[in-house]
Amino acid sequence: MRSSFFGIGVAQQGLFSARGNMDVINHNIVNSKVEGYSRQYAIQRASRPMRSLHRGMVGTGAEILTVDQYRSGYLDSKYRNFNKDLGEYKSKEELLKQMESIFNEPYSNGLSTYLDRLYAGLQTLTTAPNEDAARTNVVQLLKGFADVINDTSKKLRTLQNDVNFEIKSTVDQINSYAEQIAALNQQIQDSEIGGHKANDLRDQRNRLVDKLSEIVPVATREDIDALGQKTFHVSINGAQLVHGPIASYLEVRAREYLNNPEDNAGLFDVYWKTGQQLNVSANSFAGKLKGLVDLRDGVNNRNFRGLVDSMPGAMNLTVKNVNRFDLPKVGKLTINGQEIEYEDYEINEATKEIKFKLKNPAPAGLHGKYAIMGEDKAFRGIPYYLGRLNELSRIYAQKMNGLHQKGRENTGLPLFVGQGNYAGKVAVTTAGTVTNLKVYSDEAGDVPSKGKLTIHGQDVEYTAASAPTLVTLPDGSKKYERTFTPAAPLPGTDSRMQEGATVRVQDINCDNLTVNPEIAADLKKLELHYSKKPIGDKSDTALLHDMISLRQDTKFFDRGTPDNFVQAYMGEMGIDKSQATSFRESSGDLMRMVDIQRMSVSGVNADEEISEMMAYMRVYQYSAKAMSVFDQIYETTINIGR
Repeated sequence: MRSSFFGIGVAQQGLFSARGNMDVINHNIVNSKVEGYSRQYAIQRASRPMRSLHRGMVGTGAEILTVDQYRSGYLDSKYRNFNKDLGEYKSKEELLKQMESIFNEPYSNGLSTYLDRLYAGLQTLTTAPNEDAARTNVVQLLKGFADVINDTSKKLRTLQNDVNFEIKSTVDQINSYAEQIAALNQQIQDSEIGGHKANDLRDQRNRLVDKLSEIVPVATREDIDALGQKTFHVSINGAQLVHGPIASYLEVRAREYLNNPEDNAGLFDVYWKTGQQLNVSANSFAGKLKGLVDLRDGVNNRNFRGLVDSMPGAMNLTVKNVNRFDLPKVGKLTINGQEIEYEDYEINEATKEIKFKLKNPAPAGLHGKYAIMGEDKAFRGIPYYLGRLNELSRIYAQKMNGLHQKGRENTGLPLFVGQGNYAGKVAVTTAGTVTNLKVYSDEAGDVPSKGKLTIHGQDVEYTAASAPTLVTLPDGSKKYERTFTPAAPLPGTDSRMQEGATVRVQDINCDNLTVNPEIAADLKKLELHYSKKPIGDKSDTALLHDMISLRQDTKFFDRGTPDNFVQAYMGEMGIDKSQATSFRESSGDLMRMVDIQRMSVSGVNADEEISEMMAYMRVYQYSAKAMSVFDQIYETTINIGR
């Protein structure tokens, strides 16, 4: 049976529902400028009707069931997909700009400028070979050329370390987002036990997922169990990061071995705390983290590879058809999915083979498989450009040294050497042949077990080198003694065997390239003539002219002349930066387009909200008027009964 005040009750429901809608609208207006806020709306329905004996069912007014929000999961997914691309190319663009500024091309301190100055100095020396000022100028220009290569290498290595620590910071940020999302999941579960949606908490969670999507590729889903409990999941490239209130964490681990010979030591790989490595190099991976790793590790597929020729159980492993020889002395190869550690190696450049001394016996199934060091990264990153600088340093030094050592009837010294490399003095002069060459040095140094010595400007191959031993010489000085075994016996009367002749183990690269200290200390050792004419003789400067002509040698490098080589890798860097800029702009445009679509669904338009509020205010006023009418009806009805 209906209450005597049924009409007032219905009007009261109208007041409450109108007020509830106005509260939701007011909340929307207040949060209209809050980042990530989604417009909310009240879900309202007619309240449960009352049965009447005479008129069937009688309506009882309206009620608000819950408050929901406008949100499109499809548009969220599209936004995050473009956001990961934007994050990747934005980081690449910023770092490539830094790399471009390091090379200083085409500015006054670039390599091209130093080449111009060097060859201008050599040209001046051809007209004034007897002037010390001209010689000094050339030596200083040679040092300047080496210094700019050293400085460029140092800055690139510093940048690689900076990027490495940025990777660690980025991993820490991922963990922070995961922890916050997991905490919000718990709060949302607790708040939604009664069936109502925690919209503001969901907005906070979505905002965190948006930020995470700039760093790594993310996917989300929300499961509902039989009891109606919702569990929110976040995954990174298919691997679960957040499962409801539980977060999984990432960590960085310093590499035990170098991936590339050009790398700094201690670079980080990213792992799950469970021990599984996060495959940032996967084609499906994207985001800021991917951009950082590509810039730090990218070698444009120039990482070491070759074909294995070995027997199971052997402690030596031969790799044929190798693409490079400049490997770390100790390291790790990946063969047929197995990691094989080595302790040393021997090179045979003629047959393009390397024989590795293994840490443990070779397992079965390696023969005919490819041995790889590092990762096949197609991107041109810091190691790639360091490799190009190494190539420039080695080949330029080799060609210039080859000419300079022909000076004064093949008695010239190397023009360039590797600063900090092993250097010592020949210990004894013998009348017979030399099969074991003793050398004394101030420092123990680090030399390959097999390689090439430069003695008094001449190259001598050796097949073995002893460990250094600290000895006391007759004059009381302490030196490190090493014994080298020449590949072929040397006559004791050879000028290279003169007691006190300088011995060097050469390994020239962009880090240690420098002018030979002996030439820098004595300008007379800067060779100008092929013959033994008096120093400064103007009648024979063919050696100098040949050095100058090398600049036009189209076979100097695989990419042509020295200028062509420098222009080529600078062109590559420019292309990479332009491409990163283009992709960043296009990804940004697409993301903004999707964001506009997303805002059209979930964004708040204050004018529309005010219009809606006015409509519900009229509903409120009408309900209040209805209540007043029923109040008068009841007053009249009650008074009639009196």
